[in-house]
Amino acid sequence: GLTNGTYEVFVTYLGDEVFYPSENTTSFNVVKYNSSIVISDIDAVVGENVTVNVTGPSDANGNVEIIIGESKYTVVMSNGIATLNTTFAKHGIFTISAVYLGNDKYNGSINESLAVVHPVTTSIVVNAADIKVGENATVIVSVPSDATGIVTITVDGKSYNSTVFVGKAIFTIPDLINQTYNVVAEYSGDDKYDFNTNETTFNVF
Repeated sequence: GLTNGTYEVFVTYLGDEVFYPSENTTSFNVVKYNSSIVISDIDAVVGENVTVNVTGPSDANGNVEIIIGESKYTVVMSNGIATLNTTFAKHGIFTISAVYLGNDKYNGSINESLAVVHPVTTSIVVNAADIKVGENATVIVSVPSDATGIVTITVDGKSYNSTVFVGKAIFTIPDLINQTYNVVAEYSGDDKYDFNTNETTFNVF
């Protein structure tokens, strides 16, 4: 078949016993088909392997550029299908843009979809040992070792903040009297992990 472009046609008549020879020219254009692509929506969790599918005409081949945030990937479309395997490093809602660059038969096309990426659910553990009057209480809040962010605890109506370091936030609470204290801990979450809370109690004797 003919690819897209302009073609010149030369016609020559050789003549016969009655007519003289003659010739003429003309031209015609072969144009590409318009294409359209569809991109799969993504619903995933941070760190989960996902596949982005781009579908075009069933006989389309060529390159597809897929853009997610500041990252650009080039994948090959074969028989109308292009796929990208990837992961998301943080949660949120992201636009996925795909550009089919076309080929000899099809014009290029563009489309968008959405990726909804959920944070990883995590538990937090709150530990506080019993102490004697005059001692400082130590409260240790544990989260996953790769977590970042802030932990806030509330003890006897007072709030304390600490930055997570290597999976732990450590608090020192002074000036406690003889009673039982409730500790409420709130982890802020980060790009990977979700917000969560937990609590515990300790005694001052």
